[in-house]
Amino acid sequence: MSSRVTSHVCLSLPVTENSPATKPAWCLEVIMESDKKKEAAPRMTADARDLCAQFTTASYARMKADTARVQAYERAIKIHAKGKVVLDIGVGGDALLAIMCVRAGAKKVYGVEVNRKSAVAAEATVQKLGLKNKIEILKGYSTDLKIPTCDLVVHEIIGNIASREGVALAIYDIYKRGIIPPNADTKDYNKRSIPQKSSTFIAPACMPGDEYWETHPRILAPPENWPMIKFEGFPWEDSVISKEFKLLEEIRFDAMPNLKPDPVSLKHNGFE
Repeated sequence: MSSRVTSHVCLSLPVTENSPATKPAWCLEVIMESDKKKEAAPRMTADARDLCAQFTTASYARMKADTARVQAYERAIKIHAKGKVVLDIGVGGDALLAIMCVRAGAKKVYGVEVNRKSAVAAEATVQKLGLKNKIEILKGYSTDLKIPTCDLVVHEIIGNIASREGVALAIYDIYKRGIIPPNADTKDYNKRSIPQKSSTFIAPACMPGDEYWETHPRILAPPENWPMIKFEGFPWEDSVISKEFKLLEEIRFDAMPNLKPDPVSLKHNGFE
């Protein structure tokens, strides 16, 4: 893992169509130049499957506490979920979006969760609320499971770089297998996914100063050959060199591509 010596640091700001973010939660160091070693830190995997399985109760609590995002999902769900059979990928221990769908009038919700502890917690939550006949928890990866045909998919498996948690492949898979069929008239997937689009924006930033390192002595190390580090609680307002964020990546969920390996119209805008 490299030391703090670096000349290229980048902030990532993922924004979904129904949930405009106001500020980035993490900093991504995209070029690490020094060979100096820091104190060993927990190493994450570059595999999106393993990454999703690592989420903790605290991870879900942070997402639930993001009021702007939660309210945006709730608004969209109230409009589109009534009378629908819904698939919730990454349902989480609180089953938050699945419960929103039921309260919005969904006929049935299938909640997929790979993290076993979260899946058990979701089942307990559903049981406690008396929604067992409305919400069914499926344990595993959506790509590995046999899932009944649904009318709508809701998901919040959006990474700091949107595609980081495997959302493109997950949505591509359920479209390809016909779990979410296209609209009969237009043959597209408009209004079949919440969100319908996710864009990632970046901006150059300086490394944080000593005060940050005193309060965050250990950071999550990147996988081997993966030039990216996450900094929790990054002081972005004081560190961003340019407040003009540029589009890095855009994922569209309203159409399935004709050709692989471009799942869900993934565009990288010239960045590698």
